[in-house]
Amino acid sequence: MKFIKKIERNRFKKLFKSKYFWIALIVLMVGISVNQLVSFHLRQKYGDTLPILSDFILDTLPYWNVIWLYDLLSIFPIVLIIFYAYKKDFNKIPYFILLFGILNLTRGIFIGLTPFGSPNNGAIGLFKGSAFRDGVYPSGHTGSAFLSYLLSTGWWKFVIFIFMLGIISTLLLGRGHYSIDIFSALLFSYAIYSFGEKYFKRKFVLR
Repeated sequence: MKFIKKIERNRFKKLFKSKYFWIALIVLMVGISVNQLVSFHLRQKYGDTLPILSDFILDTLPYWNVIWLYDLLSIFPIVLIIFYAYKKDFNKIPYFILLFGILNLTRGIFIGLTPFGSPNNGAIGLFKGSAFRDGVYPSGHTGSAFLSYLLSTGWWKFVIFIFMLGIISTLLLGRGHYSIDIFSALLFSYAIYSFGEKYFKRKFVLR
C-alpha cells in the first residue's frame, strides 16, 4: 500500500513540475473564460432579440421536451475522460487539458462571430443561469463529447461514443442546437485533435 501511494505521489509530483501542465491549465482557464465572457456579452447586447433560423433537420424531426437530458448526458463524457486520463493515460493529462482549452477558446470566438438565437427559443435546461447557454455555433455539448471520444481508447471509447450519440439525438429532438452547430462541432473537434497530434502531443506528454 505504501509503495502504491509513493508511486501516486511521484506521478503527481512529476505532473506538477511540468511547465507544459501549467501552460495547458492556463490555456484551459483562458478558453473557459473567453467562452463565458462572450456568452455574457451576447446576453447583454442582444438579450432575446437574436434571430431564430430555419433548419431542415429540426423542421423535419418531432420536438421532445428533453432539454434537461442533453445537459445531463453531456456531463458523462467529461467525467469519463477525466477518469480515463487518470487511470490509463496519466502522462497525457497536460495534452488532454490543452486540447480542451483550445476547444473552449475556439468556441468562445466563434459564438461571438456568429450570434444567432437558439432554436429552443431561450428555454433553459439543467444548468439554469449558466453562462454557456448563450451562443450556439459550434455546439459545446457535441464538441466536448467528440473530443473525449477521440482521446480515449478501448471500452472507454465505446461508452463515450454511446453518450455522444445520446447527446446528439437529444440536442436535435430538444432543439438544443441547430444541426449545423452539431455537425460543425464534430469537425472542430477533429481539427483540434489532428492539429494537436501533429504539433503539440510530443511536448505536452510527460516523459
